[in-house]
Amino acid sequence: MLAHRHWTINEWAKVIWTDELAFELGKRVDQVRVWRTANKKWLLENLAVNHRSECQLVMIWGGFCAAHRSSIVFLHSWMNSQEMVRQVYRPALCPFVEQMEQAPWIRGRH
Repeated sequence: MLAHRHWTINEWAKVIWTDELAFELGKRVDQVRVWRTANKKWLLENLAVNHRSECQLVMIWGGFCAAHRSSIVFLHSWMNSQEMVRQVYRPALCPFVEQMEQAPWIRGRH
């Protein structure tokens, strides 16, 4: 980022920011963190039942730029680069880039 510290707002408007997020549905909201020493790790008072079968992992991807946002993509699984291209880049990122290229603040400044 330091290399771009002198960029103008118009230059930053051409940047697409993306991220993916994984979260669990059905996770206990009353979950308590326990801090303990290594020799007390397995004491019963430091353990809680965890019903992982009730939780469902959901993964999403999205992106945004100055005045636009991409669609949110629900990801099917942890993926390699080929799956990322198939599930995200082709159906969501490429159309988003094309839409952004039509924006007036970008179109006239190539």
